[in-house]
Amino acid sequence: MFFRGQAVGKFKILSLLGSGGFGTGYLAQDTWLDKKVAIKVPHRQQNLDLGELLHEPRLLGSLNHPNIVSVLTGEKQEGVFFIVMEYITGETLETIIMRE
Repeated sequence: MFFRGQAVGKFKILSLLGSGGFGTGYLAQDTWLDKKVAIKVPHRQQNLDLGELLHEPRLLGSLNHPNIVSVLTGEKQEGVFFIVMEYITGETLETIIMRE
């Protein structure tokens, strides 16, 4: 959906992080704050209204725990809804589960 180097609002897409059952993740640069963030684009959004799309970021945004990735915002740019989250380096949860 997004490509490397693309500007999406104030975010510049740096690379693809991966894709899963819920959506596709991208590493991006917040050009205003000069900070790397993760952007998640849900696969299923064609027939959903903005309220339905905001359900997950609202739920996750209400949580505060060291083991939960923080949601920074939900946005819609160029007709595409996405969730902006803190970017955390390291192993994926899938890799850890497979190893353990």
